Amino acid sequence: MNKDNTCSIHIRRGDYLNSPNHHPVQNMNYYMKAIKQMPKDTIFLIFSDDLSWCRANFPDLPEKFKFIEGNKDYEDLLLMSLCKNNIICNS
Repeated sequence: MNKDNTCSIHIRRGDYLNSPNHHPVQNMNYYMKAIKQMPKDTIFLIFSDDLSWCRANFPDLPEKFKFIEGNKDYEDLLLMSLCKNNIICNS
């Protein structure tokens, strides 16, 4: 992982979908607006509890978006901390 051009994207849906008045879920507009703020050569690492939704909703640019899966939660947190930038949800 080249830290200089990486940005983690954290998307939490799961339990937030059951309590939208207490924990609003960010929409794609929120994420796309943040993505546009990043340098053009950024590689985005997507971390989520709903990767199937992420794969269906993020642009089909395999060279720009990498879906991270199969790790323990603390491993994901470590990987996110190694990124130069982070786009996070409200959790």
